[in-house]
Amino acid sequence: MFHHKDPRRLQPLVEHVVEQFNDMDYNGPSSLESVKVLALFQALYTKLEWKFTPWAESTLERFWRELHSEHEDVSAFTYWFAL
Repeated sequence: MFHHKDPRRLQPLVEHVVEQFNDMDYNGPSSLESVKVLALFQALYTKLEWKFTPWAESTLERFWRELHSEHEDVSAFTYWFAL
């Protein structure tokens, strides 16, 4: 859905995904909920490529905070992005 698309054309969806990413408690009781949000967010930033640049700095700051998450699945997502 995000592949080679202008984020302005998908603005409501992009805003929703970014909001879910920022509001998620990655150390909550269920890692499945966190991984669902992270998987959708990963699809967003990998498919938008350079168009993701406006969100890159805030995303990196958020990922750094969650790098040592209690959940192994969450840590794997954040570690991959932080590289």
